[in-house]
Amino acid sequence: MSDLFIRKSGRAGRITLTRPQVLNALSWQMCRDIHAALESWRADDEVALVLIDAEGERAFSAGGDIQEIYATGMHGDFEYGQNFWADEYRMNAAIDAYPKPVVTLLQGFTMGGGVGLGCHASHRVVCETSQIAMPEAAIGLVPDVGGTYLLAKAPGHLGEYLAASVARMGPADAIHAGFADHYIPREFWLQSWRSPCPPAPSPCCRVRLTSCLQVMLPGSSQRWRLTAAILSALPGRPSPPIPPSPLPPVSSISARPVPRVVTSYRR
Repeated sequence: MSDLFIRKSGRAGRITLTRPQVLNALSWQMCRDIHAALESWRADDEVALVLIDAEGERAFSAGGDIQEIYATGMHGDFEYGQNFWADEYRMNAAIDAYPKPVVTLLQGFTMGGGVGLGCHASHRVVCETSQIAMPEAAIGLVPDVGGTYLLAKAPGHLGEYLAASVARMGPADAIHAGFADHYIPREFWLQSWRSPCPPAPSPCCRVRLTSCLQVMLPGSSQRWRLTAAILSALPGRPSPPIPPSPLPPVSSISARPVPRVVTSYRR
């Protein structure tokens, strides 16, 4: 079975990580295939946006496949690791500078290489299970895959704290620190987005998706353009967004207690 499911669905270019048994760890070939897909869609007028998600509940991606790098190194192949990181960094840079919206759904663990894949996107969505960190710092490595770039933009000295402590960020922490943009409860993530051959969404599901995207995207013109593009990518090609019905207030996250990371840093 392939480690990725890459396809076009309506006007969306979709990339799904399919290694839940190893927490969707990224291999060298996966990095190259993701980068190749992004480049092929860059000038494709049929693709309006890119959606990156992952199978399984435990992790979006827990990082690079270190076991694979270790095994090749033990056999004397040191170029494998060098090429792995070079191509991974090219993929990270391509996501950061991509000319079209890139949406990432970051459930569970998003760590190390998973941060590089998921946290340089233009629209980064977290849920109640999200845990984001740069654990390589715990063994003395500088946060890579653009992690230092993200940490440097965190408010105050929070980036220094996160790098030195290797603290895990929950969804509120991640948004505050600049590693994510939007909180949407997992129950409102359409199961059909992750299914290879999903059924056409019901009108109720379309209402929920539209409502969540309204919260995700500030600015009416951008919001509705991307909403319409994602909806048209779903099977059944629904008509333009219908008026949303009330949902539990996603913005209520701001009313929660001060995030653990922030509390730890405050004096």
